[in-house]
Amino acid sequence: MDFSDSFRIVNLVVGVVMILGGISQFFYPSMYVCAPSCSSILSLSALVDMGRIHGYLCKRATSVANKNETSHSIVVGVYAIIFGACVGLLEFQIPPQVSRYASFMFSFLGRGIFYIFIGSILLSGHWARYVAGSVIGLTGVAYAALEFVPSIEPPANMREADQGWGAEEV
Repeated sequence: MDFSDSFRIVNLVVGVVMILGGISQFFYPSMYVCAPSCSSILSLSALVDMGRIHGYLCKRATSVANKNETSHSIVVGVYAIIFGACVGLLEFQIPPQVSRYASFMFSFLGRGIFYIFIGSILLSGHWARYVAGSVIGLTGVAYAALEFVPSIEPPANMREADQGWGAEEV
C-alpha cells in the first residue's frame, strides 16, 4: 500500500503545529509563583515583616527567572518556527543541500527522532505548548516505530532523496 499522501498530510500538520508551538513561545510566558513558607508564626507583626521580605525576594527571583525564561522562549520559538517551515517546505520541494546535509529527514527513524526532539523542547509553561509538543513528540514516536515495520515503505519524497550510503560521487 502506498501511504505517501497520508505521510505528506501528517508532515504538513506537524509543520503547522511546530510553527504554532513556536508562535506560542512569544505569547504565553511561564509564570513563577512564590508561596509564603512560614513554619512557625511568632506574632502578627513578624508575619507581616516576613511577608514583605518574602514578597521582595519572590519579586527579585521572579524577575531574574522571567528574563532567563523569556530569552529561552524566544530562542526556542524562533527555532520551532524555522524547523516547522522547513518540514512543511520539504513536502513540496527538496533542495539538494537538504538531502546531503540533513539526510536524517529522509528516514522514518531520523525524522522520528527529530520530531521527538522538537516536541520535547516545546514542552513547557502553557497548555498550548504542551499540546504542540505532545502532538509533535507522539508523531515522532510513531515515525520511529515505523522504521521497524517492513511492510510500510517510506513515502516517495523520502525515497527520491535517499540514494544510500556512499551514493554521491567524490
